[in-house]
Amino acid sequence: SSANSINWGRLVPQIVYYVYSYAELLNQGVLKDGDPLNIVVPTGNFGNILAAYYAKLIGVPLGKLICASNKNKVLFDFFQTGVYDRNRELALLKDIQKKSFGEFSKMTVLKGRSRI
Repeated sequence: SSANSINWGRLVPQIVYYVYSYAELLNQGVLKDGDPLNIVVPTGNFGNILAAYYAKLIGVPLGKLICASNKNKVLFDFFQTGVYDRNRELALLKDIQKKSFGEFSKMTVLKGRSRI
């Protein structure tokens, strides 16, 4: 199996990263207990934002989960049009898009169960 972010063996450490980071910001006095922490990641790293979403589901007080985008704005266009067009992007990014869509699909299933 590939070691991508669809694999739980990779997602779990990323979730732990958010738990640890929040705890460390509390320890440093940057945040007070319960303060929301907004997360921003590039859309090409959608597995990372999925891990943040899981961390939020288990109780880490994360605020907004923001996917930053550039001209390769697959998810932005999906939200605007409801159509996910994998074929229009640059050839080098096709593999990333397929993984991102798989991860995005997981998040939409979870979203049906809870509120982001």
